[in-house]
Amino acid sequence: MDLFAPFTWALTLILKFMMWPLALFIILAMILGKDKTLRLLKLLIGRSSTQHVELNYISKGPLMSAAEQHFYNTLLNIAPADNQVMSKVRVADLLEPNEKGKRYQIAFNKICSKHIDFVVVNKETMDVVICIELNDKSHKRKDRKQRDQLLTDAFEKAQIPLLFIPVKRSYSEQDISNLINEKLALNITHEEAVPN
Repeated sequence: MDLFAPFTWALTLILKFMMWPLALFIILAMILGKDKTLRLLKLLIGRSSTQHVELNYISKGPLMSAAEQHFYNTLLNIAPADNQVMSKVRVADLLEPNEKGKRYQIAFNKICSKHIDFVVVNKETMDVVICIELNDKSHKRKDRKQRDQLLTDAFEKAQIPLLFIPVKRSYSEQDISNLINEKLALNITHEEAVPN
């Protein structure tokens, strides 16, 4: 009984002065240990302190750059009537990792914050026809090359056509149409060669 005497005395004193939060902390510390209790409190305090904070936001301006808008208009002109052109589509809305457990999360984290500039879909089914990335000078940087390679590999494994087109001042509708048709033909040939 002497072992619990200090605990009982402290608890009685704390409750006597209506300091129940401190009593709860002491009890948690005795059960969980000091480190786990402090982490739990930090987590709880962190959550509650951000729930009532008023945050400010500003507009980023147009959804597309001038180059993207010019290409988008070209794409709209050549898209078949049964297709719809989407822009700034999140990669994680197009692909899902074919992994389990931790590998799923690792694969998902690699794509979740990336987007594709343009996605052409079938209007009726919303199935993806082709994805298009417009490459400006930034795609020559090492980090962008790695990103592009990750996307190339991921879309190839998912058997979704992904076409990279360099940014230009103007686009020939015929040239863009030819590039898309070549990519689609290449993808169909690749799908036939790869067994499911």
